[in-house]
Amino acid sequence: MQLFLKEVPFEGCGGLELREEIQVTIAAQACMLLLKMPYPRYGRVRRVLVYPSAFVPKTQHSYRSNQLVSPDEPLTGQAWPSGVVVLGWEEVKDGALASNDGHNVVFHEFAHMLDAEDGRFDGTPVLDSAASYHAWVTQWSAEFAEHERRVEANESTVLDPYGATNRAEFFAVAAEAFFETPAALRSTQPRLYTLLAEFFKLDPALLLHGMDPKSAA
Repeated sequence: MQLFLKEVPFEGCGGLELREEIQVTIAAQACMLLLKMPYPRYGRVRRVLVYPSAFVPKTQHSYRSNQLVSPDEPLTGQAWPSGVVVLGWEEVKDGALASNDGHNVVFHEFAHMLDAEDGRFDGTPVLDSAASYHAWVTQWSAEFAEHERRVEANESTVLDPYGATNRAEFFAVAAEAFFETPAALRSTQPRLYTLLAEFFKLDPALLLHGMDPKSAA
């Protein structure tokens, strides 16, 4: 967190007074993703812009057309290919307080930045080896296809249905579920959970089980 706060500039927007509380809260959640990973991993992050709440950007990137388009509604967060992360402070606070609802805008947007370390938002982050890439591409593709099928069939899923938009969003919502509802994700989608555990070098379901007093019985 100290390195993150030293290296990444923050800027208050829309009249927001940038306070230490805001910077520390965002940094804590962003660095949660890196808890067991070698630092630095946010080499493409150039700046964090923080609005008071959900904001309406002038444009947003369309993965379907690969062009900039006008947004239809306010956003809680954005990750730009240029390395800028945009967040709504109210939504950041909500995500920090509700730590097990499967939604966290900081996790989501900074997962995009991990995905973009190779220069592309494509759902494939920088991995450790060629073998890891092979496993990721084959298994990740199957998990994404299954999520698309479930969403199209209106079946319930631990992952946010928004993850069916494209592979980049699938990675971001999967990261949210991995850190927010790990036991449910491991139970329902064990192969996806294993891929994420290998990437983040962390097993949050095991950690949470170890903190549960009932687990000692």
